Amino acid sequence: AIEVLKAALAKSRDQETLDLLGRAYQLTGQQAQAAAQFEQAVELAPKDPVILANLAASRMQLGDTFGASKALERSLDIQPNQIQAGEALVAAALASGDLPKAEAALDRLRRQVGETEPVGVLTGLLKLARQDTEGARKQFEAIVKQFPDSLDAKINLAKALILQAKRPEGEAVLQQVLAKDPGNVGALNTLLQIQVQEGRLPQAIAAIGAARKARPADDQLTATQADLMTRSGQGAAALSMLDQARINGQLTVPLQMAQARAQFTSGAISDAKTTYRGILLAQPGELEARRALTEILINNREYPEAKTLLLDGLKASPGNLGMMTTYVAIEQRTNGLPGALAAADEFRKNPANMPSAAILKGDAYMAGQQYTDAAAAYGAELKTTPVTAIALRQASALAASGGTDQASEVLRTWLKTNPQDADAAQLLSAYDISAKRLPDAEQHLKIVLDKRPNDGQALNNLAWVYQQRGNGLARQTAQRAYLMAPSPESADTLGWILVTEGKASEGLPLLQQALAKNPTDRAILYHMARAQNDLGHKDEAIATLKQSLADTTEFDERSDAFKFYEQLTKK
Repeated sequence: AIEVLKAALAKSRDQETLDLLGRAYQLTGQQAQAAAQFEQAVELAPKDPVILANLAASRMQLGDTFGASKALERSLDIQPNQIQAGEALVAAALASGDLPKAEAALDRLRRQVGETEPVGVLTGLLKLARQDTEGARKQFEAIVKQFPDSLDAKINLAKALILQAKRPEGEAVLQQVLAKDPGNVGALNTLLQIQVQEGRLPQAIAAIGAARKARPADDQLTATQADLMTRSGQGAAALSMLDQARINGQLTVPLQMAQARAQFTSGAISDAKTTYRGILLAQPGELEARRALTEILINNREYPEAKTLLLDGLKASPGNLGMMTTYVAIEQRTNGLPGALAAADEFRKNPANMPSAAILKGDAYMAGQQYTDAAAAYGAELKTTPVTAIALRQASALAASGGTDQASEVLRTWLKTNPQDADAAQLLSAYDISAKRLPDAEQHLKIVLDKRPNDGQALNNLAWVYQQRGNGLARQTAQRAYLMAPSPESADTLGWILVTEGKASEGLPLLQQALAKNPTDRAILYHMARAQNDLGHKDEAIATLKQSLADTTEFDERSDAFKFYEQLTKK
């Protein structure tokens, strides 16, 4: 069907055929190609709500929640009564961290359809996004009571319980879902995450086994079960299970990869190498197999074969930076810096390897910790091959040699001719923050977010800058950052902002979350102490401050922490 539609488009380009081709690509899982067709269809029919909704669906599949949200808004502006599009807009806005938009879209949907099951689930998800885990739990419980067959409500209820440190209760809900629907992906993935984190591999293996009975043709489930069995010391059993998964005596590539991993972990290195070689013989472009086999060969110091493997890979994938970098690293290990530089020059001679090969010489100097030479090499390449990767590396080399101001200047110069380069702006913003150039950092982070609206790190850094500058957008931006990329850093930023806004009860759980990952982080400890004191736990706050100030480790807020300690301990 795809080839027929492509042939039709070659004769006449119209929105109906483009839309059909986009749908065909969607059905085959080719979301990037689908989105490209829908984009072209929208150009020809900018007011077709169905095509806009189809574009949004592809954008969501690609992880472009911001783009999906925009397409859905346009679709709903044209035809407001689309229920599914309305639900999708709330989900897309939540996924992109735009909580005001999600709330507005949810209110509009509620006015249209009332308190339906999807509206109830989305309401709970909005509460979760606002860190109101108690409200979210109660909301999901109410939906489960009203709609006992709602799997979405049950899975999200389990997630809310887990966030409230009620893992046994949450796990019990997930088990209920899986008892009725063993192959439910959402419930299974959430359950596996809990069990693997807690080291309960036998239970995780059993859960996947039940799911495999429901979906026996799912290679990913089989591969995951084999990997977990291998991880739990059951390599022989994993290999036996994979043997039983053969079809006409053959394993699919994903299962061959799992087989090789099991062989390697079980100590059958020669068998693993044979399996990887078999995969590459049939599919020379299988990069993961080539990477894994190369790693085995390097670990065994079989350098000549590793180099041959990489050179063969470059024939199938010219200019592959990972393979060239690994080859140069082998040369550096066996023949020192001169060998690495010679290999880098050799790769550069082949036009098919450019522009990637232009960074290899500088990288070799960096690996040898010769930062000044690396900066010079990158600078020379930048004149003839003006690409972002080289500019970033030159700046990093200068910073490593102690020239942070020079590094910043390189990036500022680059941005004058490439003003929308998000990668350069992001690195420069980091140097700006370090040098306390906060207005400049804000400007450069906005360049990043203009190109990558859901960049969690950029959002988190911008939230921190906003807080430092007294900008009222700090909390909203920190919430988006945390939703986009939950991490100790984003949890700390959002938690601290909530504490400084007088919402210590909301901020404390986030700070505890951040501290669990970084238990010796002095700044997080200081933020925790402030939250504890605000909640009336003065003695706990003093104890936490003592940890924060336990040694002479410097951090930006050390003087604030010391003053606060003196304030609390003053008699």
